[in-house]
Amino acid sequence: METRSNWLMVGLVVGLLITAAIAFAVWLMQGRDPDGPTYEIRFERSVAGLQKGSGVSLLGVPIGRVTEVRLEPANPGLVTVRFVLTRDAPLRRGVAASIVRSLFDGSATISLEGGDNRAPPLAARPGQPFPVVPVK
Repeated sequence: METRSNWLMVGLVVGLLITAAIAFAVWLMQGRDPDGPTYEIRFERSVAGLQKGSGVSLLGVPIGRVTEVRLEPANPGLVTVRFVLTRDAPLRRGVAASIVRSLFDGSATISLEGGDNRAPPLAARPGQPFPVVPVK
């Protein structure tokens, strides 16, 4: 049996391994920051469960993140949701948005469907800062 164990060295190595594991887990959870175009959706109904950082998917494929959820000051019955996409996923005319809620934890994501590859890209109208995706 060893009588001279080095507890300081063992504690240091274990602490470094735990710190590295936590840092790796945080890095995995953050994922890739979207840096593509920004779009808006205007909902006239509840967006319960939707929050900053919620996912955006197109036909079930994750393509972006929600960046802002806010009530319109002039019309409190209208909720504006802004989201940003990854560079490789521009939206086309004909795409429509809906909210998908998780039954397990109450969270929500935005689901985009429709659109045609031959349709022109969705563009902002005059006076709008971002293109508006219609609600399904």
